[in-house]
Amino acid sequence: MSLQMRFGFGTGRWQRLRCCSFLVGCLVAVATGFAADPKPPSPNPANPVDYIKWINETMGGDLEDNAYDTYQQACDLITPLPENEAWDPALREPWSGNQVISDWLKANRKGLKTFAKAAKKRECFFPLGKPKPTGDARMDGAIVNVLIPNLPKLRNAAKGLIAEGFYNWQKGRHRTLPKNAILVIRSGHHLDTAPTTIGRFVGIAQRALGYHALTKALSLADNPDKLATGISRKLAKADPEPQPFSQIVDLERLFLWDICQRFFVPARGRDAWKIHRPSQFDFNRRDVHTVKRIGYHETLRELNAYYDALDKWASSPYYRVKEQVEQLGSMVEKSKNPFVRKMAAHLTKVRLLGERSTAYRRATHLLVHIFVHHGKTGSFPESLSELGAPDLAKLRIDPFSGSDFVYKRNPSGFTLYSVADNLKDDGGKHNQRWEKDDYVFWPVQE
Repeated sequence: MSLQMRFGFGTGRWQRLRCCSFLVGCLVAVATGFAADPKPPSPNPANPVDYIKWINETMGGDLEDNAYDTYQQACDLITPLPENEAWDPALREPWSGNQVISDWLKANRKGLKTFAKAAKKRECFFPLGKPKPTGDARMDGAIVNVLIPNLPKLRNAAKGLIAEGFYNWQKGRHRTLPKNAILVIRSGHHLDTAPTTIGRFVGIAQRALGYHALTKALSLADNPDKLATGISRKLAKADPEPQPFSQIVDLERLFLWDICQRFFVPARGRDAWKIHRPSQFDFNRRDVHTVKRIGYHETLRELNAYYDALDKWASSPYYRVKEQVEQLGSMVEKSKNPFVRKMAAHLTKVRLLGERSTAYRRATHLLVHIFVHHGKTGSFPESLSELGAPDLAKLRIDPFSGSDFVYKRNPSGFTLYSVADNLKDDGGKHNQRWEKDDYVFWPVQE
């Protein structure tokens, strides 16, 4: 199973998803029951809650064969790449990697095989590690002190598998690229179990890397119809719908709860507070005076109001609520509470990255089904409605428009694109950064 997380803040919801093996069969989500929704304990300034322990035990306590352990073995074998910019040309076709990448691939062959082995495993949870002791009894055990040292190595391994795929493609070995791309996508889903926002960022980036490699493979293939048929079967097993943005909202809320309960220290008197080491969070004297006056309970109330608003915003389609971004930002920027202004996360841009990833995923699946259709009928479909995908109703929807992706058949093939961040159709004018115009998935753009 691949555990996913949905805290019960505000809504009382909790979700654990169990995913069947990438190797064994189709990916099926099965809700597992609880007598009651497990909710995180409320923060307690008098005796701070150990949220690291709670997260690890609640999310990953019953795993029998955690892929995380194999990922750790892979990271022990992988050496860091001294020249990070060398990756860029190696992740394009035709193979244009330099000697640095070639040498790195040879030196890390065992590490890449171990990474691939981890990606094939059934269950995964990336636990929070034990923070290094700081000598500060109140801050020891705080989530903010947890280091995540292996994320760069995991990212390097994902890039390495894609670079290896393009290298083998140039040598005439065309199976490696789509196979490795599927593994990278699967690994990205494993990272959805990471109880940190940065861990999930890496997962989003890895899946995007895999989707791009699959579309490139289709554009390079002599027989894309045949290749698409094989990819379709593998994607059905390895690439479920990504987890909702609301999970990241919940993670960030818990992070703020943890900081809040350690920052405020009960003092003598009713609702009186001391502030613990404010300088480590860049609070000046004026900030400290203001925060003490406002107090812990009001600070927590304002934080929860902000994350409640984010959670509600996250539950609505992006194209309907994009105009609310400025309003949400002002809840933090215009707050009279320095703690809220300095510590609350601006998550609206995070959601935008997630929407782009969702668009890329759906478009990749659509491309595969379009070529499968071509292989069966000898022609490209007149419209997306002709595709036989069982999940077509969701796949065809561009998250930036709420309507179908723009699909146009033409004498030389077809065009498929998203209206992208500006939420309007610019006629298929491609913009690699998604910020204006459209994002064209096919023909593949450089």
